[in-house]
Amino acid sequence: MGIYQRNGREGWYMDFIFNGTRVNRYAGKTKTEAKRVEDEIKTKLRLKMLNVSDLKAEGGVLLTIAADEYLEHVKLTLSPRTYEMESEDYKHHIKEFFSKYCLEDIDNSLLLRFQAGQKSKNYANRTVNIHVGLVRKIMKFARKKGYIQNIGDLE
Repeated sequence: MGIYQRNGREGWYMDFIFNGTRVNRYAGKTKTEAKRVEDEIKTKLRLKMLNVSDLKAEGGVLLTIAADEYLEHVKLTLSPRTYEMESEDYKHHIKEFFSKYCLEDIDNSLLLRFQAGQKSKNYANRTVNIHVGLVRKIMKFARKKGYIQNIGDLE
């Protein structure tokens, strides 16, 4: 069990049992990537065992949890292309920066820091605005779900 390579196949696979359910599937091209995917899946499985209201009472909902729910909503309600673009933008540009922040911690000054970091990586203004817009969409979705009361000047 764990991370392994199958005979004659490229890539790494994961195999573990969580709460009586076996997860056995392809996980990535490198061992490091496979370990990261395994950790993410275990975290998502654990979080589904908790109610978000329990997390809210413990000090706030992380943006990553709201973003996962938002992307699932987009997947079910909007076009496949929209889901693909927004999930890729989230994974590659937003997730790393905002992963440690609760929804209540996100304000204009934090978005400006994120924006400055994106511009320092030489992204075009339009691209940066798309990324900031996605964060705002996630925040509005979180407000509609009742995870936060007000998003202040982010609207």
